[in-house]
Amino acid sequence: MTRWQIACAIGLITASLVAAQPTTDPARLREEAHAARREQVELLLQDAARGWCHNLPAAAAAVRRLADEAAERGGPAAGAVWAEKWAAALRADLDRIKAAHTLGGGIKGHLLGVQEARVDAEIDLARRRGAGLVTLVPLYRERVELLTEVEKLTELVVERGGGTRADALSRKVARLDAAAELAAAEAAAKKGGR
Repeated sequence: MTRWQIACAIGLITASLVAAQPTTDPARLREEAHAARREQVELLLQDAARGWCHNLPAAAAAVRRLADEAAERGGPAAGAVWAEKWAAALRADLDRIKAAHTLGGGIKGHLLGVQEARVDAEIDLARRRGAGLVTLVPLYRERVELLTEVEKLTELVVERGGGTRADALSRKVARLDAAAELAAAEAAAKKGGR
């Protein structure tokens, strides 16, 4: 080996050792986390649109976190971009599921779960865009109607031994929380709120 080849080899080894050292710089760590979250969300969006996303609440949380980060970096419109992508993916999944139900396939609980996730995504998107009560109240109403149906289905499943009382109560709490938010928004709208 020539001196130059030895120097290059030492340089490569040193560079790989330096790269292997974990960083403790918080800004760099946040940037790496953001990049990983963005990649994760892009994959989740693809999965959701195909009906492959089996943990919608966790996926929604990841999308909201990325949207919040984007809003911090580039303003509300930057966050709304990710919320819109999530809502669009859920709309595509919902269209696919509705088509399966029309043909006699699919599971009612799955359909309701995707509908619930889609309404939550639409509410998040509307809020990020600064929508007023005129836009939000119908979405809140739709969410309460869906949660009422989910609650009834969950109670039926529990009665038949397919779930626990805690499952039924979690759905009841979700419906009551949504109903309270709807009632507050309707009251604010009557008082002339935006």
